[in-house]
Amino acid sequence: MNLTAAKHFDLKNLRETVLSDAKLVSLDLRNANLIDANLSNADLANVDLANADLTNAVLAGANLRDGDLRWADLTDADLSRAILINANLNDADLNRTNLEGADLTKATLLNVKNIKRAKKINTAKGFTPPGPESSLGATTASRSSKVAAAGRPARDPEASSEPARPVKIWGLQIESAGLVQQPFQQVSELSAAYENVRDIELNMKKLQMFAGGANNIPGKIGTTLGALYSVNFLPVDQDLPLVIRWYGPDGKLVRTANQQVKYMQRLVEALTITEKMPVHGTWTVQFFHQNRKIGEQRFEVVKGKQLEVSLAKDGAVL
Repeated sequence: MNLTAAKHFDLKNLRETVLSDAKLVSLDLRNANLIDANLSNADLANVDLANADLTNAVLAGANLRDGDLRWADLTDADLSRAILINANLNDADLNRTNLEGADLTKATLLNVKNIKRAKKINTAKGFTPPGPESSLGATTASRSSKVAAAGRPARDPEASSEPARPVKIWGLQIESAGLVQQPFQQVSELSAAYENVRDIELNMKKLQMFAGGANNIPGKIGTTLGALYSVNFLPVDQDLPLVIRWYGPDGKLVRTANQQVKYMQRLVEALTITEKMPVHGTWTVQFFHQNRKIGEQRFEVVKGKQLEVSLAKDGAVL
C-alpha cells in the first residue's frame, strides 16, 4: 500500500488501522491518533509524527529514519527492530516501549519521559545509556550528590525541573480582521470576548466585532483596527512568547507589544489610531517569535466614502 500521494487526505484518525508494509514516506501525521494501529514493517521515513498518540501501536521492523517523533506518546508501543536512525525522539514518552533490536544510531533523545521503563532499550543499536556524553542530556550524578541534603530525601533525576522544551510552530492563523465595531471599544477586553465561546457562537461574534473585513476601512482619528488570531504550536502545555509590531502607512514602527499565548488560544491584537499617527493607507501588524516572523495582517484604511455623482451632457444629475 502506497499512501505517499495521499498528503491532502485526512490521516489524523488512524486508530486501530492496519498499515503494515505501507509506504508512508514524508507524510504529515503530527497530532495523529494511531492508538492500536499496526504499522509493522511500514516505510515511515521522514514522517512527521510530532505529538502523535502511538499508544499500543505496533511498529516492529518499521523504517522511521529521519522521523520526527517529538512529544509522541509511545506507551506500550512495539518498536522492536525499528529503524530510528537520525530520528528525533525529544520529549517522547517511552513508557514500556519495546525497543528490542531497534537501531537508534544518531537518534536524539533529549528530555525523553520514562526512559528507564523502556523495554530492552539496552539491546538497541547506537543507544548510549545516560551519562556525561549521552544524547539524553543527562549527567551521571556523583555519589555525594545523591546524599540527602539537610535531612531532605534525594530527588529522582527524572523528577527534577526541566528546562523549557524546544518549540515547533505549525502556523499563526488570522481568523478575522478589520474595523473593530461598537460595542467592542475597550481594546484591553477584546480577547475576553472569545473566552469559552462555543463554536456555534463564534462566527456571530466575529461578524459583530469585525464587520466589513480588512479592506476599504473608513479611517479617522479614533478608528480601532483589530485581528483575531491563534497559534498552533508544540509543546501544547507551554506558553509561547510573541513580539507584535504595528507599522503605519508610512512604513514606520508605531508600536511594539509582548504577548504570551497558549496553544490555539484566540486573542485579539488591536490598535487605535491617534492624532499623532498617519491615518490613511496600508497598516500592517506582524507577529514574531524569537525574531522570526510567523504571521502578518494588513489593513487598507481609506478616506471616508464620498458621494459619486454623474452628470449628463446637459448638466442634469443622473
